[in-house]
Amino acid sequence: MTSKTQNQYLHEGTVNFVSWNVKGQNHELKRKKVLSHLTGLNAKVVFLQETHLLSKDQFRLRELYRIYIQTNQFLPRDKRSSEVSAGILWETLKAFLRGQMISYLSHRNKLEIKKVSKLKSEITRIDEEHARLPSKALHRKRQALHSELNLLTTKETEQLIYKSRHHYYEHGEKANKLLAQQIHKQEVHNAIPVITNTNGDKITDYKNIMHTFRDHYKSLYSTEFKEDNTQSNAFLDTLQLPQIDTFKLLDAIKSLQSGKSSGPDGYPVEFYKTFSTQLAPLLLATFTDARDNQILPQTFRQALITVFPKQNKDLLQCASYRPISLLNNDVKILSKILARRMEKVLPSIISQDQTGFIKGRHLSSNLRCLFNVIYSPEKSNTPEILLSLDAEKAFDMIEWNYLFTVLEKFGFGPNICAWIKLLYTNPEASVCINNICSDYFKLERGTRQGCPLSPLLFAIAIEPLAVHCRNSYQIKGIVREGLEQKISLYADDMVLYISDPENTAPAVLTALTEFQKISGLRINLNKSILFPVNSQAYNIRLDTLPLTIADQFKYLGVNITSKHNALYQQNVGVCIEKIKQDLHRWSTLHLTLAGRINIVKMNILPKLLFLFQNIPIYINKSFSKQLYSIITSFIWNSKHPRIRRATLQRPQAEGGMAFPNFQFYYWAANIQAIKTWTQINEHTQACSICAKHRIIQLKIIYRAHLSHLKLSKMFPGQDPTCERCNQAPASLGHMFWACTKLTSFWTKIFKCLSDSLGITIPPNPLTAVFGVLPDGLELEKDKQTVIAFTTLLVCRLILLNWKNPNSPLISQWETDVLYYLKLEKI
Repeated sequence: MTSKTQNQYLHEGTVNFVSWNVKGQNHELKRKKVLSHLTGLNAKVVFLQETHLLSKDQFRLRELYRIYIQTNQFLPRDKRSSEVSAGILWETLKAFLRGQMISYLSHRNKLEIKKVSKLKSEITRIDEEHARLPSKALHRKRQALHSELNLLTTKETEQLIYKSRHHYYEHGEKANKLLAQQIHKQEVHNAIPVITNTNGDKITDYKNIMHTFRDHYKSLYSTEFKEDNTQSNAFLDTLQLPQIDTFKLLDAIKSLQSGKSSGPDGYPVEFYKTFSTQLAPLLLATFTDARDNQILPQTFRQALITVFPKQNKDLLQCASYRPISLLNNDVKILSKILARRMEKVLPSIISQDQTGFIKGRHLSSNLRCLFNVIYSPEKSNTPEILLSLDAEKAFDMIEWNYLFTVLEKFGFGPNICAWIKLLYTNPEASVCINNICSDYFKLERGTRQGCPLSPLLFAIAIEPLAVHCRNSYQIKGIVREGLEQKISLYADDMVLYISDPENTAPAVLTALTEFQKISGLRINLNKSILFPVNSQAYNIRLDTLPLTIADQFKYLGVNITSKHNALYQQNVGVCIEKIKQDLHRWSTLHLTLAGRINIVKMNILPKLLFLFQNIPIYINKSFSKQLYSIITSFIWNSKHPRIRRATLQRPQAEGGMAFPNFQFYYWAANIQAIKTWTQINEHTQACSICAKHRIIQLKIIYRAHLSHLKLSKMFPGQDPTCERCNQAPASLGHMFWACTKLTSFWTKIFKCLSDSLGITIPPNPLTAVFGVLPDGLELEKDKQTVIAFTTLLVCRLILLNWKNPNSPLISQWETDVLYYLKLEKI
């Protein structure tokens, strides 16, 4: 294809179009030149800020991609030669498109400059001619040229002003990002004028400040020990970690959020969304080749670290800044695919007391459990305390060898483990401070912040510590209503429930030390809190522990107090004062009634709703009156209201403005809690009012019983065959239902139930094991309760004869039913 033909796909002009053919003997040399272009110190330059180029008619990006693929003869993997990997083609494609975009913008600017210069020259010539021989024709021509020059020089500015005005006109007072930017405090500046190095010297030179941050993060992400997995295996082999199945990889491009900062290569999410169909084959081939070669392309492994100051910290210290890793979007797509695959199975392998980033779980579970322990004390002479642990830079400290070992112990297959190891093979990062980027340095530990996979990997990495605490007989938890609670986790926020702290606390500290040795996760004991739960805890020596003793601490955004009646003031009272300050600051904004109501909905309502949902407090009428008085003054700009509040609270379809009714939100939050508890209670009562019987059903649901098949996976050499029938593997489903020795037994059970209730109940495992009726069969609630309880007694009888080669006796079940029905008051 000639250069002239190629240029027609760009614009009506002459721009040099380079044919990026990476095939041939010199492709490795060309690859190195391309990568040096992609990975230089100025890699932060975001050349695709003008995302409108993606749809510009003159700039035909799809056609450029087609030309590149044709030139390099990219074919499916089974049809192409192995001369050039897909990774090289992908890296070169990004460099090629970058060059074409820069070329297009450069050529466009040159044309405009040339046209401006030509107009100025023509105006100068007309001025000289008009000075010699004035005429109206020359004057009109001069005015026309001057107007054209003004339009050309101010066109871009006018377009930006119009775009800004249109954007504000459409979105200015709606509950969205633009309104949020107006109400947020502008507390931070991008520039960091001074920093203190490790020697205590203050550094003011921007380049040296960048080097100070680079040394800090290079040290932070350097491993402290070379792990050989021996110690990790010794710790993890004692844990019974559940197995999972593998899942297919899913397409994740559409799930990425637009408008986010791009990585070092400058390609935004919009680029991938616009050309997802065209890019998918080459990108997928790049992923596959990377897995087979066990190394990702270089730009996949690069990240740009930017920092934001932490609140109430010494800004002279590097540790007072929060690092954010900007990853390239192609590697984020791969991470998102793996994350969407993993998030489906995490609820089945992560215990219920860990809720952070686990699908279907909420931090309210942690808080409700905490409040139940503190405010529902039992009569006991045993001291009880809580430990709120502070994990020091938790996400940055996890050792990779440990993480990979844990993934294997949890039963993740070799396929997904290989993908995750691929993401953590030779990653590197550059620190950007004051718009100066450092050279790249290698990362050796930590989960990469900004990666969709990181929070899930951290949840998996921390779970063995929780498993150890639950299973250790040396660590005694706090018992409420017959249930022992030992630990609650939400990401790196950990709370341990401890009774008999004089004996239990040393075991906890030992476990934390051992866990640090294998995982790298360090607990900062100086910042951790010891919270006495009952009066007996004050009668023992707590000051011997290296922890801060306090009767109040903050957990998951809630101030926890030792007295229930102090919860209101320490949370709702503090929130009201913060709302007053915010509304006073926002009152100076030039907003209409609609904009002010939207501020209330997007900023005030979420804060209060969080407290309503998570704190067991009573809100009286005086609170509502005080709150509405503050907010009404704000939305009406300290003037007398002209519309009744009840009218404003009506839906927009009914002539209102959907102004929040905070009383309704408070009621809804409490009704949701009541609904959840009622559902749990109904299910529990349907099983049994006896705690021992409830535990049986709970263990069945969570597959806690040890079958021969499960034991054979834990201990190689164990026979997995069923002892009753000696025919099939003894899975839990087999032991409770499918065993041929149980067929006659279950048939008699279902016949007895059918005869007693006067309705045919077909034998099925759902009813037999869980007491749930099959679809299409409806019974009165009391009959459903009878079925649930009597089948529970059958499962109890099977467990009592778990190792017996014979099936249970129907007569024994009938005796149990007659005995327990009266006790259950059924």
